[in-house]
Parts: sequence; C-alpha cells; structure tokens
Amino acid sequence: ANPHTIVTLDQSLETRGGILTGSDGIKWLRSINFQGIIVSASGDDDIGRTHLELGAAVAWGKPLPPLKTVQADLETCFATHRSPNTCGGPTRNASLGPNDDEPTLPV
Repeated sequence: ANPHTIVTLDQSLETRGGILTGSDGIKWLRSINFQGIIVSASGDDDIGRTHLELGAAVAWGKPLPPLKTVQADLETCFATHRSPNTCGGPTRNASLGPNDDEPTLPV
C-alpha cells in the first residue's frame, strides 16, 4: 500500500453489514503489514484507546473534532508517517465536541 493510504473506521462496522468490528479490522490490517494510516472514529473513549493500542495512528471521538484539528492531525501524519502507528507525535484520543467557532465534519 502507498504509505499515504488512509483507512478510516468505526467500531460498529458489523452492524452496518460488515463482517468485522473496527478492532478486528485494525488487527487484520496489521496482520497483513498494512503500512498506511489508520484513523479511528468512535463515540466511546475506551474503544478509541483500544484502537490506538491495536495500531490506529489517530483516534477521534464523536462528534468528530473541528475541521482544523482533523486537518492538523492528518497533515502531521502525512509529513511524518514512516511506519505503522506513527504520526510524528502523540496520537489523539479525545471526545472533542463541536466548537462554536470552527466547522466540524459530518459523521
């Protein structure tokens, strides 16, 4: 995979017709030596932490953080991504709600 490939996932993939949970998906991606960037989005902080432990590079809460935060996180990942689970600095796991002065991304 291109090192700038991004996979985004949620924990509840199987409830939408998928065959894996988000945690299962991260484990599978790592088992096939996926070198891209895995981004988790979950409304459950514990799931976000689990996704980071399993190899997600970034874990965002829901509602998703402000667009400025998303852009900054992804720019950092693109600029510094060298191997799985590295984005050049601390990963994020925060249930950041919408900020009145910043646009948010739709879920």
